[in-house]
Amino acid sequence: MLYGYHPFFDLCNRLFIGEIERGEVNPSLESLIKISKPLGVKVGDLFPREVDIFPQFSPHDLQLIKKVLRLLNRTFSKV
Repeated sequence: MLYGYHPFFDLCNRLFIGEIERGEVNPSLESLIKISKPLGVKVGDLFPREVDIFPQFSPHDLQLIKKVLRLLNRTFSKV
């Protein structure tokens, strides 16, 4: 936790920050801006980077998966 290490906690409600950390609330963009400025980071830096969830598949495999998903989508959207 960051409590006591950054002066912006004097401005923010500690309970609200705790709720954000625990994933209990979704802060507004305005709140994220207020949190990021004193930390000296961009709002985007508060979010994890996208991770490749399919590293084991080759580009060819991914193309086949996409085709199958499109076919399934077309098939089941007619039902």
